[in-house]
Amino acid sequence: MNKNIRRVYLINPKFQLEVIAWMVAMSLAPITAFFVAHYYFFWKLKEIGRDIKLEPEHIYFRFIDGQSEQLFLIFIVCSVVAMLIVVILGLSLSHKIAGPIQRLKVHMKALTRGEDLPELKFRKNDYFQEVPPIINDYIEKKSVKK
Repeated sequence: MNKNIRRVYLINPKFQLEVIAWMVAMSLAPITAFFVAHYYFFWKLKEIGRDIKLEPEHIYFRFIDGQSEQLFLIFIVCSVVAMLIVVILGLSLSHKIAGPIQRLKVHMKALTRGEDLPELKFRKNDYFQEVPPIINDYIEKKSVKK
């Protein structure tokens, strides 16, 4: 394996960070809803206890508080894991879009400088796989006319 392989995680930082930010923002909506629902649910249970005139030190309230804390911790862990997954998937998705565009830009700039290049190719799992054949056909036909 080639040890000189460089990993570039942000090919087009402005675009990629914007995609990731949108994905994180969309994920925060249901996460926030779960936290609000959690707060409301346990507040409502405490109100029921107060309505039936339980003492504030009653075991019912300690039980409710304990369950609330446990569920809150589960929500926090799940939310952090979900955000990590969203960021990683957002980076992967944006990479499959930004990579081909960057490759096309570099290829076209080299052609503009008159460099003789091999066919344009994108990575196997990149988007826009239909673009290289079109560009390659155009370049081939243009060079035949010369």
